[in-house]
Amino acid sequence: MNTLSITQTDFLSFCRKLKLIAMTP
Repeated sequence: MNTLSITQTDFLSFCRKLKLIAMTP
């Protein structure tokens, strides 16, 4: 369960980074 939680958090962080990169021209 712990591994899943870490993966979920990492995924959210990755999505945020992707969104920021996509927004940046």
